[in-house]
Amino acid sequence: MRNIKSMLGLLVLSATLLQTGCASLSKDECRYADWYDIGYRDGRQGFPGDRLVTHAKACGEHGVAPDRTRYLDGRAAGLGAYCTAQNGFAVGNSGSRYYGVCDDDPDNGFHATYALGQALYRARYRLNQIDHELGSVDGVIADKESSDKERAVAVLRRIELTRDRVIAARQLEELEYQAQSI
Repeated sequence: MRNIKSMLGLLVLSATLLQTGCASLSKDECRYADWYDIGYRDGRQGFPGDRLVTHAKACGEHGVAPDRTRYLDGRAAGLGAYCTAQNGFAVGNSGSRYYGVCDDDPDNGFHATYALGQALYRARYRLNQIDHELGSVDGVIADKESSDKERAVAVLRRIELTRDRVIAARQLEELEYQAQSI
């Protein structure tokens, strides 16, 4: 089990480093860069426009300047793939950060589906919070070491949480129903 946790930790760290790009490119990446491809990947991942500045600083250390025009052309193409309704939903639903890179264009539908995805993410998160707190409250109620007052407070809190859980579950169901049309 410990080995699995270590592997999961490394996986999360690797994913984080890949997502942030470590804020630099290597000497070889700078020298042999296909700036259109780098721009496309950055756009496809929804990175903000100032990402080129980060690349310029990294490559400047190796005496290389990015091809701004090729980068921006690639980034624009990448944003075309990023700023879609389906991707907006995926980004919001995963809880990923959105850098405000998509135009407020109703044709691409990004913003509306991103908002729905975010709402789903928050609804699931809220339901998990309630379930976690219910577990804690149930522990206090079941604990023979708890005082009568602690149990009474826990029972009242359990009633509130049970009501909140029903409301949260209904909201989640409604949002999931709305998401079916995406």
